[in-house]
Amino acid sequence: MSEAMVMERPGPAAMWWKALRAYSFPASIVPCLGGAAYAASAGAPVAWWMLPLVLLAGMLLHVATNLVNDAADFGKGVDHEGAQGGSGVLVAGWVTARQVYVAAFVAFGLAAVAGLPLLLARGWPLLAIGVAGALGGYAYTGPPFGLKYKALGEIWVFLFMGTLMVAGSAYALCGAFPPGVWAASVPIGFLVAAILTVNNQRDIRDDARLGIRTLATIFGLGGAKVVSVTMIAGAYGSVPVLWLAGVASPWAMLSWATLPLAVPPLRAVANDGAAPLAPGTVERTAMLHMFFGVAYAAGLSIAAAVR
Repeated sequence: MSEAMVMERPGPAAMWWKALRAYSFPASIVPCLGGAAYAASAGAPVAWWMLPLVLLAGMLLHVATNLVNDAADFGKGVDHEGAQGGSGVLVAGWVTARQVYVAAFVAFGLAAVAGLPLLLARGWPLLAIGVAGALGGYAYTGPPFGLKYKALGEIWVFLFMGTLMVAGSAYALCGAFPPGVWAASVPIGFLVAAILTVNNQRDIRDDARLGIRTLATIFGLGGAKVVSVTMIAGAYGSVPVLWLAGVASPWAMLSWATLPLAVPPLRAVANDGAAPLAPGTVERTAMLHMFFGVAYAAGLSIAAAVR
């Protein structure tokens, strides 16, 4: 029996905190900060008092998505005794899938409450962005959609936790899409998608056994390596392109200071062979996304300050 099964059940607060997977919150915080920083660097009038609400709404949508993902993965057998990923609360038997789904819809509702002042200030376009984000969060793994299981997970993560979250945050803060904001979201989109591509490379054997379609299971291990490396390299490569195209300030190149952090995950995914992907590679990719995103936003913030 696994350690999770024999572990004593924690108190309700600690158990639900574990279910939320708070360690993953930078994946939603970084796009919001990136959108705010880009709006400021573009000279847009930013309502900074709204930023805490934008962050809260974005994190609550992320929480809801995590919970739906936990319940759906458990139902499909993806999360099981000894598997990596997920919060583990369902595998341990601490809660039921129904309780997790209920908690997910509570989180969706709280996100709507947090976004209400933003909606009143910005109108129906922000409503459309919020509804798209909520539907996308559910459809990622929730039935009957399950986009993650149909080799659409990487595209979904890039679009919703990359471009839409960056551009939507900018819209919420300044009431319009600053010119170039969709393009400026691309580096963040690449790296948040990289977290999933590396995760799917790690889980390629389990997913193939369960008949789950991901880019890794479709292209095989060799193709999975190419996809993972391309996502990480794409984040760095897109920044100078944005600079040379006049979309982003040269200060955005501050993100390249995080290149040393990219070496361990790149080396791990490239060297993945007969043995499973090195433990901690997904976590190191998530850490890279966080530090890259913070540096990218910091560079854009400096550009705004020296305008």
